[in-house]
Amino acid sequence: MAQLVNLQRLNLSFNKLTIWPIEMAQLVNLQWLSLISNKLTIWPTEMTQLANLQVLILAGNRLTSWP
Repeated sequence: MAQLVNLQRLNLSFNKLTIWPIEMAQLVNLQWLSLISNKLTIWPTEMTQLANLQVLILAGNRLTSWP
């Protein structure tokens, strides 16, 4: 994950993701994240550490809890 520390935009829409790895919280420069139409049911509390995140798109998932 250290190689991606400067990543600012990430689009992982339509990938059938069922979990979101907490290691992704290391993407401290991430500003825009799209996870449209995956199969996520929870959002890890650790992701609240992404202070630079301005846009988060989670439409089409099955979230049942939010930190």
